[in-house]
Amino acid sequence: MFLVYQPQLSLLTRQYCGVEALLRWKHPDLGTILPERFIPLAEKTGLIHPLGEWVLETACRQNKQWQEQGFAPLLMTVNMSIEQLRNPDLVALVAEVLRKTGLEARYLGMDIHKVSPRNQIPCCKSLVNSKAWASVLLLKALGSSVLPWLVCICSRSIG
Repeated sequence: MFLVYQPQLSLLTRQYCGVEALLRWKHPDLGTILPERFIPLAEKTGLIHPLGEWVLETACRQNKQWQEQGFAPLLMTVNMSIEQLRNPDLVALVAEVLRKTGLEARYLGMDIHKVSPRNQIPCCKSLVNSKAWASVLLLKALGSSVLPWLVCICSRSIG
């Protein structure tokens, strides 16, 4: 497994405004495998949790390293699944990763896939109500014709 980083540009300023961490699997015979092929299996087997933790920590560590090398701070977005949101220790996990890597929470974004209009508000609400950390949540409402994107900004600081 490895991460690739896709830059995100502001259409208004034409400046980099963020980076999305994208997980890939390098198979010895099949080459690079996209997450659509292996994430469903990881979710079914429970491996999504350690895999997600590795992605989160690796992306946060990379973002902090770029900052220490003198690059302007950017929002690092990490993809998460609804299954990962079901982890009752998610908030504590994110807080611990931020503590270990030294990355400020305002530079971490979570792109949450497969959010339906029925479950997007509870997912957002449970994370927004947390006082342990702050970050930006991007909830993708796949298949929703009403709100394809719902952005919730959590503006609390780590205390």
